[in-house]
Amino acid sequence: MFKSIILSMSCFAVLSSMYISSAEARLPSQRKSPFYVEPYTGYFLGKLEGPSVQNGDLKSYTVGARVGMELVNGAIFGIDYSQGKGKFESTPTGKLDYDQKDLGVFVGYRVHPHVRIYGSYIFRYESEVESVSEFEGDGYNAGISISGIPRVKIGLEYQIRNLNETGGGVTLPGSNSSTTYLLTLRLPLPVPLPFTIR
Repeated sequence: MFKSIILSMSCFAVLSSMYISSAEARLPSQRKSPFYVEPYTGYFLGKLEGPSVQNGDLKSYTVGARVGMELVNGAIFGIDYSQGKGKFESTPTGKLDYDQKDLGVFVGYRVHPHVRIYGSYIFRYESEVESVSEFEGDGYNAGISISGIPRVKIGLEYQIRNLNETGGGVTLPGSNSSTTYLLTLRLPLPVPLPFTIR
């Protein structure tokens, strides 16, 4: 886990140097903080499938946040973390508790003042199905967010998670994955911060 955090911080540091060079062209009166925090909550639906896992349906609430920077040209990047808690349902097992955690990096672009597209690479994925098994792997997100009313955004994401091994480190043969659709509501933090919340 520490290696994953170090990797994410390294990526963030490298990408932040891009902002320094792009911000030099801005006049002092035009500058504003490039940093932002975007907390969100949501709900996802999908399926868990593969030859080495119990196939079934996933339904889960999730909470998370993106911490990043926005360049002068509207490009954004940063770190994405989320965790979900819900249910896994299949014919043999019925409904079981399901937990999921993701850590990754994201990039995106503001195509309109109220519309943003983005994608994430999830390099640390963990999930657990109650009394059945634990999984680890990686994955991807692709999404869009729209500002409907000031300071509130609605987002829709398509998510793929690759289940590469069990929690004990045993490699899973075959192609095992979960595919989900996530609907999110993004809200500002209710505390003063030394950077811009977008």
